[in-house]
Amino acid sequence: MLVLELYERSDEDATTARSRVAFTVRSRNLKFDSIANAAAARRGAAQRVNNIIYAMELIARFLVSFTVYAGWLAAPIHAALSYLPNKWLPPPSPKQADILNLSATELADKIRKRQLSSERVVKAFIERCRQVDGRLNAVVEERFAAALEEARRVDASLEAGKMSVEELRLRTPLLGVPVTVKEACKVDGKARDCGKARRRPTVRASRLPYLRQPRPQPRRAKLETPNRSPLRFLIARSFGAAC
Repeated sequence: MLVLELYERSDEDATTARSRVAFTVRSRNLKFDSIANAAAARRGAAQRVNNIIYAMELIARFLVSFTVYAGWLAAPIHAALSYLPNKWLPPPSPKQADILNLSATELADKIRKRQLSSERVVKAFIERCRQVDGRLNAVVEERFAAALEEARRVDASLEAGKMSVEELRLRTPLLGVPVTVKEACKVDGKARDCGKARRRPTVRASRLPYLRQPRPQPRRAKLETPNRSPLRFLIARSFGAAC
C-alpha cells in the first residue's frame, strides 16, 4: 500500500511528495505490464509448440492409416499374384524339388533314419542358392565348402550308429539340416557389419550354418520367416527383386 505523507512546511514539500508517489505508481505499473507481457509470450510459445505437436500427430496418424488401408487394398492383388507362375526365378529341378519342398523337421527325420544323407540335402540347397542368387543378390557371404564337410561328418556319425533314432530326435532334433541366417547374426569367422561401412571389419565367432543373407528370402529358404507385406511384394514383383 502506498502512503502519502504531506508535509505542512510548504506547498513545495507536498508537491514533491505527490510527484514521488506518482513516479512509484507508474514504475510499478510498467513492471506489472512487463510481467504480463512475458507471461503472454510464454503462453503463445507454448500454444505454438502444442500446435506443432498436434500437427505431427495428425501426420503420423494419417501415414499409419494410409499404410494399413493400402495393405488391405493390395492384399487381393497380392493373393492373385501368388498364383501366377514365377517369371524371374528358374524352377527347381525335380530332384531338387523332392528335397526343397520338405520341411526342416521332415528333412531331419529322413536324415536321422538315413533315408537321405545330410550331404545330399546340403548340396541341393547349395545348388538352388547358386541358381537364384544371381537374380536375388541375397547371399552376403557363403561357406559352402565348410557346410559340405560338416554334412559329411554328420553322415559319418550317423553311420557309426552311436545313438538311436529316438536319442537323436531328442538331443539333436535338426541334425544335418542346412539353414540360412541373416547377416546381422554372429557366424563363425564371418563379417557382421549390418550393412554399415564403419562396421565392415567386424568379425564375431559363433557356430552357425553355411551361409548368411541380409534379410529373409522366403522363395529360397524354408527356415526363414517370410515377409508378408503386400506393398513390398508388389514392388518386388514389379522390379524383379526380392522382398
